[in-house]
Amino acid sequence: MNKRRQLITLGLLLGVTLSSLSFLGCDAINAAATFKIPITVTVRPTGVNPTLPTTNISCEDLSTNTDFSDNKDKIKSGNVKEAFFQIERLDDPIFTSGVIADQVFTVCTFVMVFDPIYGDMKEYQLGTFTNISMQDLITSRMPITLNSDIVAAIGLIPSRPKFCFKATYGPLVSGPASASFIGGKLDVVLDFTASAL
Repeated sequence: MNKRRQLITLGLLLGVTLSSLSFLGCDAINAAATFKIPITVTVRPTGVNPTLPTTNISCEDLSTNTDFSDNKDKIKSGNVKEAFFQIERLDDPIFTSGVIADQVFTVCTFVMVFDPIYGDMKEYQLGTFTNISMQDLITSRMPITLNSDIVAAIGLIPSRPKFCFKATYGPLVSGPASASFIGGKLDVVLDFTASAL
């Protein structure tokens, strides 16, 4: 009789489990089978004695990131959650006219390129600032309007963990400018989805 009771209990538990799974549906099962890997990539493009407009580059190797390297074979997709940029340092600027508070970049663009070892020379558009005040970029960490083009690049990162970001400043509305040094900080928040199975 004990065996019969155990079989009935086991059958009931199995029935409850199966009906719970069917009630929750495939989405809940898939959600339980995946997990998120958030990674913030911070690069600092710099230039010595630049003339604006100018392009500076800074690179990253995610294979040195433990969260990424421990899970790269499980990553199924990825996206850029958000990105921010700030000019952290601008030394000895000389403008065609006006001072820092008067300066406006007609455009600042940010692109991602993979290390040449992968044979992919395409530039993937991360995002852009349009008609942005230089003063705002110096005093605040500004959110970048993201371009959908970057999603394709993020999907390639598991097999191409070495990449660079190019920051192009300018032109300025007031005309060319120069400085002895310009240094920016670009934070790109990546959100990978990986399989737990």
